[in-house]
Amino acid sequence: MTVLTYAEPSYAAPPSSSEPLAIAGSLGEVIGNVKAWLTGLAVAVWGAMFVYGALLYSAAGIGTKEMGKQTMRYACIGFVLTMLAPLALTILQGFVD
Repeated sequence: MTVLTYAEPSYAAPPSSSEPLAIAGSLGEVIGNVKAWLTGLAVAVWGAMFVYGALLYSAAGIGTKEMGKQTMRYACIGFVLTMLAPLALTILQGFVD
């Protein structure tokens, strides 16, 4: 049995404009972008720390169980602070714009 195939080359689409993608319109836009990026990063770190604390709590002895509770508590405090930080940046952004 013989199978004949033909593959066409694929080419990238030409850019739609000549302007770079990284130009921000204002300082407020830059602050908004940084705020979104840092919030996403902080939530990812929070999730990892909470899971680590839960693993310590569920899979360990007495001393490590308390450390797991403390890690989850600190992760929740960090999450609340992470959610309040954009509020402070929004207030600062109001002064800049």
